[in-house]
Order: sequence, then C-alpha cells, then structure tokens
Amino acid sequence: MALSQSQRLILHVWGRRYETSASTLQSEPSSILAKMVSPTSCMKPYEVDNIYTYFIDRNGKLFEHVLEFLRNGADITIRNLPNNLWVLRELIIEAEYFELDE
Repeated sequence: MALSQSQRLILHVWGRRYETSASTLQSEPSSILAKMVSPTSCMKPYEVDNIYTYFIDRNGKLFEHVLEFLRNGADITIRNLPNNLWVLRELIIEAEYFELDE
C-alpha cells in the first residue's frame, strides 16, 4: 500500500464526513489535530474498512475551512472565507480550539 493511502483518515465532524491524510493534519505541528494523529496520542481512532476514523465533536460546516487551511496554509484568500461576520467569528473560535497558528 502506498504511503499516502496508508495515511488516509476519515474524520466525522458533527454529522459531516471528511477524508484526508495524517500528513495534512500534521501540517500545523502544534495543532490539536496533529497531536491527535501522533503515534503517542492517547486519542485512538477506530477502524472502518481498514481506514482510521475519528469522531470530532465540533462544527461540521466550518471544519471544511479548517481542513482547507491545513492543506493550503497562508495561501487561503479572503474570497475563500465566509462573508458573514457571525460565521467568520465562529470560524475564529474553531481555529483557536484546534490551536492553529495563523
């Protein structure tokens, strides 16, 4: 199995399913998500069809922005962010919860 396939993960975030890789979650080493997939983490995944799966009790709609940030870092443009101030405020809360640096 290729390394990228062996690192595939499923994240269930408040009713939404996201597929990603451990390397994407580790792109911000100090984040909660990087710590979650660390070999020394006390948070262990469950397996579904030989794919590690995690349940995360956070906002599923906003998590797509968190994941996009991890994939692209500071390359996220303003047009990719929510234009509703309340939603943007909620996204900041999510970013702080996940301990994203930027």
